[in-house]
Amino acid sequence: MVEFVCWALAVFGLANGISTSNFLTPSWCELKKSSNPILSKLGTMLLCPMCSGFWIGGFFHIFFYKATEHIFLDMCIGSAVSWLLYNMCFLCSKGKL
Repeated sequence: MVEFVCWALAVFGLANGISTSNFLTPSWCELKKSSNPILSKLGTMLLCPMCSGFWIGGFFHIFFYKATEHIFLDMCIGSAVSWLLYNMCFLCSKGKL
């Protein structure tokens, strides 16, 4: 259980860092404005904590720790954890939680 919690927090931390950092966000916005539809979609996915959590969950499954036996389930759990924790942090910062 401790390994899963550490995995979930690592996925959230990386997804939150990628999607909301002041250092990387201008790069993702430039990708989003790209005329190339593939790069534009990639920029959109990197700005979304839920989307980046999905791919990071799969990346962690392949290279670090398997939270479950199925990669797609790890990807979905990574997405859900990233979305829930991101929204909790957002609501706490607004004083609504």
